[in-house]
Amino acid sequence: MTIIHLGDSSFSEPKDAMDCRCDEITEIANTMEAHNYATKHLHRVGTIEGSGGWEIQYRCPATGLDWIMSFPQGHLQGGGPCILRRMRPD
Repeated sequence: MTIIHLGDSSFSEPKDAMDCRCDEITEIANTMEAHNYATKHLHRVGTIEGSGGWEIQYRCPATGLDWIMSFPQGHLQGGGPCILRRMRPD
């Protein structure tokens, strides 16, 4: 499993369009990096039913892999920092 954290130079600068790294990464644990990857590379599918809006599904246009952005520290204002995790293929 590859987890990207703050300080990983490959995600330090936002770009207009990001290269696909969906086969290399399984989780992005930094809010800015997760948000940048989701909005600049992935396509939003919708909100996960029953999540109260705190889990958002995305899909990679290149690989078809699905991702979930979640806010596991919901007790914090705005849901706290987000995590973007690649879903396991069925």
